[in-house]
Parts: sequence; structure tokens; C-alpha cells
Amino acid sequence: MMQNSKLFLVFIMLFLASCNLQEAPKNIAPSPNFKIGKNGFEKKLQTIFDFEKLSVGTTVTRNLGISKTGLNLTFKVIDLKLMSDERIYKHSEVIKFETKQNLLKLNTYDFLTIIFKEEIKEGDFTKSSTIKIKKQLN
Repeated sequence: MMQNSKLFLVFIMLFLASCNLQEAPKNIAPSPNFKIGKNGFEKKLQTIFDFEKLSVGTTVTRNLGISKTGLNLTFKVIDLKLMSDERIYKHSEVIKFETKQNLLKLNTYDFLTIIFKEEIKEGDFTKSSTIKIKKQLN
């Protein structure tokens, strides 16, 4: 009887050692949706300033156990050098305003990261320049 219980204990230990236990992610950022759809939101912003493409994403940051969810808007522009700091600031204010007007579930997001990005392809290389602006949403 003692032999069987030792064998059973070894079997259980081997079984538990072979299990892959993973902690489920606690902070999954919700997919952003807009009242006028992503394409409608992109077209509305293109009437305000010129850019090639809008990419939308989310991020979750943790600091001292406090999670914050952010919305990332990346605007691919043709020539970043032609945009003055004042112009970029004005665009970021308009983007923030339009985001607050059109983003569904606005209260789910704490901050907005606006990224202006330029990419230049030269053969096998791709050079990129970015400007990031972080704005509070709530």
C-alpha cells in the first residue's frame, strides 16, 4: 500500500511538472471603434490635413500596479520636415477633438498617442522619422 501511494505521488508530481500554466492577460485593450467607422474617421481627418494613411491601435501601460489604456493613432505623412511644430500641435489638438467626438467607449481610454510618421525606402533600407504626442483623454 505504501509503495502504491509513493508511486501515485511521483505520478502526480510528474503530471503537474508537465503542465504549462500561464496567467491570463489581465489588461487587454479593447478594439477601438468610431461612430463613423475607421474609414469615415480617416476621411474626416483627411479633409482637415493631408496624410497618406491612418493606422489605429491600442496599448496598455502599467505603473505601480495601475493600468492605463491608450489609443494610438499613427498618421503616415509624405514629408515630415515640411510640418512646423506649431502646425503639428494644431493638428494634434484637432485630432484629439475629433477623437473625443467620434470614439465609441471613450471612457475606456485614458490617453491618446498621436504619431506622425514618414517612411523613405532606399533599396533594401527603409528610413523612418516619427513625432509622438501624448494627450490625456479623460
